[in-house]
Amino acid sequence: MDPVSFGEQLREIRLRKDLSLKDLAERIGYSQPYISMLENGKKGIPKPETLQKIADGLDVDPVHIMFIAGYPISNEGAYTDSMLKAFGATDEEYQKLVNSSLVGGKKSPNAVMETVSTKNNLYTLLNSDEEVYYKSHLLTEEHKKFIIEVLNWTTRK
Repeated sequence: MDPVSFGEQLREIRLRKDLSLKDLAERIGYSQPYISMLENGKKGIPKPETLQKIADGLDVDPVHIMFIAGYPISNEGAYTDSMLKAFGATDEEYQKLVNSSLVGGKKSPNAVMETVSTKNNLYTLLNSDEEVYYKSHLLTEEHKKFIIEVLNWTTRK
């Protein structure tokens, strides 16, 4: 994993958890500038010990943070609900992902995480031919285009 991609994913998780840089810095004992440099890909990939602190501060499974940092995850290693919930997977989605990620009869955490991170990329999802629902309502192509326009407008720099 390159530092820029890692940083982008780290920022997404932090924002999803509704944490400011200051909040996360206070939780993990690192400075705001350090976290900002991580999120902007200017510090490289942290050591596992640092990733553990970051995971604790974000209240996510450390295996998930290790995964997005590019550290290998053993096929025998466990992945947990919290790893998937960092991407917002429901119990039903979790079960589908587990069933679809069996490798040689074993669950592959890398296969699950790759599926979840791609599946829950909102831009990719809204631009796909997949059926997308909001609550129980199927979104039309017009809905999806409108949502993309709104998100593009709100995320402009």
